Amino acid sequence: SSGINAEYGQSDSIENKIQLPVLALTKYSKGFLCSAGNGVVYMYERTDERELYKKAREIRVPFSTDSAQSTANMKGGLHEIMHMTISPSEETIIASTRNNQLYTIGLTGAEISKGEHSLFEALSQPFHYDQITGLDVCTRKPLVATCSLDRTVRIWNYDNN
Repeated sequence: SSGINAEYGQSDSIENKIQLPVLALTKYSKGFLCSAGNGVVYMYERTDERELYKKAREIRVPFSTDSAQSTANMKGGLHEIMHMTISPSEETIIASTRNNQLYTIGLTGAEISKGEHSLFEALSQPFHYDQITGLDVCTRKPLVATCSLDRTVRIWNYDNN
């Protein structure tokens, strides 16, 4: 089974490691992005040894301040990131979740700090009524296209929502 190891705590014991399924994977010039778990994207960058990658940071979906709603979404896996794409200039990541919400984050400037954790921002309201099955970005304009089991294709501008 394909997955990544997530470590919790400082101990190297097997009790602190769990296997998470990889739900979406996309490459960029410095490495790759991998979604695993509920609402988390791991950003890996190439090390000096060309075949090895290290986790550079985590990008998380912001959860609701309503703890009951947030818990329900977590248990239902609604925040799982199912699709990701990165703009051709590698300045923006766009992700879609199991509950059809689109999220974005800029990779330049203050939007993503050198710290380990960053948060996505909602791109717009979830206008698809069924599962998003595809996500891609335009090479010339700040547009992203989504298609869904609701039999629609939607075009989104990720610069000005």
